[in-house]
Amino acid sequence: MFAGCFVNPSAPYAYNRYPKQPWFLHAALRVVMSIAAFTQRYFLLPRISPRYPIDLLPNVQVQTGCPRLHPVITSVRPWYRPEPTGMISYCQERLLVLLGWYLKMPGPHLKSQGYRLEEMGPIKFENAGHEEIMQHAAELLGCPVDRKQ
Repeated sequence: MFAGCFVNPSAPYAYNRYPKQPWFLHAALRVVMSIAAFTQRYFLLPRISPRYPIDLLPNVQVQTGCPRLHPVITSVRPWYRPEPTGMISYCQERLLVLLGWYLKMPGPHLKSQGYRLEEMGPIKFENAGHEEIMQHAAELLGCPVDRKQ
């Protein structure tokens, strides 16, 4: 119905595909598009601090040398969410479980130590194929690839 209103008036109405639309449809479309433009310009401002599903600058664990990622936004089962370290954070996590926000407290059973990309997937394949991938990467690069645990 509104498709013919989007066609440039100088075009021959998309090679007679759409008939000429009445003026009130053009006016209604212009009002709707103006409201959308006004809303996006003045009410949907850029965020001061962006929020991503994962931390883009993870803290490197000194003892292992490789970063383990933790999601910022978690689902009902808090997979890979770090365990609470203090009394306040423990109470906060416990309250979220009691309110039903999470099903369980974060812990080792939900991989609270974090994840690495090569460990993603089903649990039975968590440690499968890493050495072959590192060998192929070394062949492609032409130099040994160091994989620190």
